[in-house]
Amino acid sequence: MKYFFLTIILLLAFSCKKEDNGTDPTNKVCIPASLEDNLIAYYPFSNSSIEDFKSSNDLTNENNAEPTEGREGGENCAYKFSDTSPNYLYMTSPNFLNGLRKYSISLWYKHTINNQGQYEVLVARGDKDNKTPATNRVMSLGVYDINKVTFFNNMHSVWDNSDQNSLNQWYHVVATCDFDIKTMSLYQNGKLMDTQTSITQEVINPVNGGDIIIGKYFNGSIDDIAFFNKVLSQDEVLELYSIESCCD
Repeated sequence: MKYFFLTIILLLAFSCKKEDNGTDPTNKVCIPASLEDNLIAYYPFSNSSIEDFKSSNDLTNENNAEPTEGREGGENCAYKFSDTSPNYLYMTSPNFLNGLRKYSISLWYKHTINNQGQYEVLVARGDKDNKTPATNRVMSLGVYDINKVTFFNNMHSVWDNSDQNSLNQWYHVVATCDFDIKTMSLYQNGKLMDTQTSITQEVINPVNGGDIIIGKYFNGSIDDIAFFNKVLSQDEVLELYSIESCCD
């Protein structure tokens, strides 16, 4: 009986609706209703689309990144990447990030190799042509050190504190940053992994300058990327982890 009531509560709490923005009516935004006002860019990759389903911050596909099965099995509901090309998605000079003093990034990823020596970008902002994506970036969420996720802001970082993650398994990660109180955090599968506080203002600046880069040097798949103009709470992170994919 308790599972029945939990199911009803989850159904009432989450919203999965069509976005009335004059675009393709199949462009659905599946985000908890309480977070829709803070959603500033959203890439569910439905039907192989690399459009922003929230606004107009569409991506470009570099070197033929391929659509693939999504986190819940839907065909052409995610993108897969390889470091050999490398292929990646990007947007030049994304103004929607400029001036943000609080932000969060949510995404799902599935890693396919054991790589101890190379930083692999999930989402970063910096120079897309930089051959060393671990440097010269304003912010970067990626995979390093035997499949561990890490979130960098200039000289500071937070890390996944779990044991080695399994290959070919979907994980949900959320990175948050608050420049005003100099705090950054990392969550995985709804759990807080790491937090840094009292970060020096001199080396943590608003997210201005550079391109958005997705999947560069990454080996695996990425799904459901969302940017928010607020620091998500633990409960909001759990809501995102629990919500179903928007891609059929």
